Amino acid sequence: MATLRVGLKQLSNDTNSPSIALLQSKKGKSEAKKKLIVGAVDVCDKENSQTQATVEVESSYAQTDVLAIKEDTAITKEDLLCDEPTSSYWRGMAEKFEKEIDKELESSFNMSLELDKSFEELEDSKNRLKVLMDVLDDILAEKCEEEIASSSSDEGDKN
Repeated sequence: MATLRVGLKQLSNDTNSPSIALLQSKKGKSEAKKKLIVGAVDVCDKENSQTQATVEVESSYAQTDVLAIKEDTAITKEDLLCDEPTSSYWRGMAEKFEKEIDKELESSFNMSLELDKSFEELEDSKNRLKVLMDVLDDILAEKCEEEIASSSSDEGDKN
């Protein structure tokens, strides 16, 4: 048995579904719960109250439970060879496409998580590179100062 979606509910014959006996017992309890409400039309204070007839009004209601169990129908060779595609062919194709869409959706979600993680790693790398560039600039500035100091002292020694 396969999963069947009815409105917003999804029915299936999986291990988490209620047993058939439980569903049948609920069905037996709710069979034809009817309540008659008898009332009369109120004719007080109406202009044409003498021409109106008094009629008893009956209303009833019943709560119904809808239970749908769908068998898996395989696509037969007749479905594939006939001129017009049958409903079982379209149902099979729809289920196939639904599975593919679900798989692609999950794959897309996982890739978006990986992309987000890559952006974080890239940002960390940029920060580390900036720190390294600052350190190298400081070292280069110190070397330049040392060379200037040593060259000025060499010139002072020559004079």
